[in-house]
Amino acid sequence: MLDMGTESTNVDIQALAAAVAGLIEPRVPLRIDLWGPDEVAAYLKVGRRQVAERYAALPGFPAPIRIPSAQAKTATAQTGKPRGLLRWKAVEIIAWAEAHRDKRHG
Repeated sequence: MLDMGTESTNVDIQALAAAVAGLIEPRVPLRIDLWGPDEVAAYLKVGRRQVAERYAALPGFPAPIRIPSAQAKTATAQTGKPRGLLRWKAVEIIAWAEAHRDKRHG
């Protein structure tokens, strides 16, 4: 077995860990995170289209937050329909899904 030296190995591991840590983007805490249609779809294990057509229209599904933009403002003025980037509070989507858990009868 090749002896690489404990001190040398520990330094290499620490350097590697520091390099990896520098590449990882900080996560937004779940309690304040906003999810777009893609993240909602990924969590529910469905397609983005299903989120828009099946789930978002259900009574009780969390209401979206519309993030305004100049383009959305113009589209709203032209069509009269509210536009903007749709986002949902992650904790509300999770709570909604958990509320539909099958209840087992003992």
